[in-house]
Amino acid sequence: MDRFLLSCTPTTKHLVAVDGEDVLRKQAVLTQQTQFELDAETVSMLIWFLQAVKNDKSVRHTYTEEHWTLDYDPTYGPGDLEAIRITRRATGRTISMALSTAYKLLAALKGQTERLVKE
Repeated sequence: MDRFLLSCTPTTKHLVAVDGEDVLRKQAVLTQQTQFELDAETVSMLIWFLQAVKNDKSVRHTYTEEHWTLDYDPTYGPGDLEAIRITRRATGRTISMALSTAYKLLAALKGQTERLVKE
């Protein structure tokens, strides 16, 4: 499989991996990676928001400020991957995750990393 970088900006990277010689038999994997740099104020806001969700995950939580929109929708089931959404308003880019992943993010931001897998 050949891999190609299609674009790379400070917030997003697009990659494609293509396999097969014949156009009718080609297969591809298209990947988008989104990256947000979070300052101390944003980290504090995320901790506050994620803690509020953890304290009551039965209701919808939405918070919008100048640069970010944070959203949790409890109607997503445990198998859904987008219960928590963090959106950078200037670009419209979103990082979404399952509730279990959001709890791991909360632990990491609070310094409770003993149970997290280090990359």
